[in-house]
Amino acid sequence: MTKPEVWQRQLHGALQNMVHALKVGHGLQKAVESAAEEGEMPLAGEWQTLLHALRLGVPWEDALEQLAARIAIPEMRTFVTSVQVTRQSGGSLAQVLETLSETLEERLVLREKIKTLTAQGKASGMILAALPFVILGVLRFIVPDLVAPMFTTSIGQTLLAGMVVSVALGGLVIWKIVSVPVSAAGLPETLDLLTLLVQAGLDFQVAMERYLKYGEKNKIHEELFTVSCAMQTGSSRSDALRALAKRTRNSELRQTAKAIVQATELGSSLAPVFRAQSQLLRKTRALRAEKQAALAPLKLLFPLFVFIFPTIFVVLFGPVILTVMRGGKM
Repeated sequence: MTKPEVWQRQLHGALQNMVHALKVGHGLQKAVESAAEEGEMPLAGEWQTLLHALRLGVPWEDALEQLAARIAIPEMRTFVTSVQVTRQSGGSLAQVLETLSETLEERLVLREKIKTLTAQGKASGMILAALPFVILGVLRFIVPDLVAPMFTTSIGQTLLAGMVVSVALGGLVIWKIVSVPVSAAGLPETLDLLTLLVQAGLDFQVAMERYLKYGEKNKIHEELFTVSCAMQTGSSRSDALRALAKRTRNSELRQTAKAIVQATELGSSLAPVFRAQSQLLRKTRALRAEKQAALAPLKLLFPLFVFIFPTIFVVLFGPVILTVMRGGKM
C-alpha cells in the first residue's frame, strides 16, 4: 500500500508539470498527459487511468471523483475540488494549481523539518531504552555465573519483569517527549482549501459550503458549519465571524476570523488573506516544533531518572545482591 507521503511528493511534482503545460497554452487534458508521461509510478499510472476513462467518454466530473476515491489523501481531494470548481466558474486553472503546488511544498517542507528536528531525540530515546538490556547481555556474556541468579531465582525473575515494565513505560514517555505531532487537517489546511476555492471564482459563502462538503470533520469544521448556518439565516459575514471569534477558545481560529472581518470591511480580496494566514500558522508550527525539540533534552531527564537509571542500577547491582543473599562467593 502506497504511503500518503509518497502520493503527496509525487502530486507536488505532477502539479508543477501541469502548471507549466497550462501556462504555455495547453488544456487540462494535455496537462494531465504531461504529468502522466513525466511523473513517477504509482501516481503516473493513476493519471493514465484518468485519461483512459476520459477517452471512453466518462465526464470530467465523474473521472475526477473516481481519482479522488482511489487516492484517499486530502491533497488529492483538494486538487479534484479545485479543478471541478475552476472548470465551472471559468477561473484561472494555472493560478489555482500553482497555489496548490506551493501550498503542498510548504507542507512537505514543514513535515521534513519536524522529522529532522525529532530524529536525534528519537534515536537517543531508543538507545537509552535499550541500554539496560545491552548491559545485561554484556554481563551475561562476560560473567555468566554472576548474572545467572537474575534468571534462575524468583527474585531475579521479578526484577527482570520490573525492568521490562519500567523500560516500556520510560520508552513511551521518551517517545511522547521527542514526538512532534503534525495535524493533517488543521486550520492551515482549511485555509489552503478556501484559498483555492476563492481563487477559482467562488464567493466566501459558496466556498464555505464546498469546504463543509469535502473537508475533514473536526472542531474547525464544526465551527465553520455554525458560521455558515448563521449566514444562511440572515447574519452578515462579519457578524457571524465576530460571533465565532467570541466563542472559540482556539486563538489561531480567533485571529483568522478577525482578519477575515477586517478584510471584508475594507473590501479586500479574501484569497490573499487566507493565504497569508495559512503561511503564518505554518511558520508558527515550525517555530513550535523547534522549541519543543530544543526543550527535549531537558524533559528527558524525568524518564531517565524515574524509569531508565533504576533499571541500570538493577542490572549492575542486582546479580551481586542476589549472590550475597544466597551466600555465594563472587
